[in-house]
Amino acid sequence: MLLSLLFACTLPSPLYGTWKDNIGNKLTFVNDGSFIVKLKNRDGFIVHEGSYVVIDNVISFALNDGRKIVSEWDIGGTVLKLDWPSVQGNVTLTLYKTAN
Repeated sequence: MLLSLLFACTLPSPLYGTWKDNIGNKLTFVNDGSFIVKLKNRDGFIVHEGSYVVIDNVISFALNDGRKIVSEWDIGGTVLKLDWPSVQGNVTLTLYKTAN
């Protein structure tokens, strides 16, 4: 009985929490499948919200404006790396976990 209870619980994703870098980029993953990202651009910052799905090392973002972004991701310790498309081309984000 106890063994089946342990297997019924899912482990939290290592992505959950807030990730930031030194120039102000910030990405927060919520355990309900939503996210919010604040990215620096030429004019200041742009904010996107929506939902995400993770399959292995691929993450698919569905933005509230209808766009979809698919990117590979990698975590090494407390460092998250992923690509995000921008007007200037893909930006490789290197973010550090700052909160769970």
